[in-house]
Amino acid sequence: MNFSKLAGSELRHATQDGWHAIVPLGGAKHRLWLKDLPPGGSLVAVDLPLERYFDIRVQAARRF
Repeated sequence: MNFSKLAGSELRHATQDGWHAIVPLGGAKHRLWLKDLPPGGSLVAVDLPLERYFDIRVQAARRF
């Protein structure tokens, strides 16, 4: 997935911790953190912590 080519998305590099993206999809703005940028056309996996906001995070992941 090439985040920089998605309409309305923002992609920024932080030298301390990687890449930060804001991707508008399905009427919501998804905020993503990536240690490294995947090559264009790559599949992306979602890693969610099992904590009290898990259900909300799953809903956001499904929208994405």
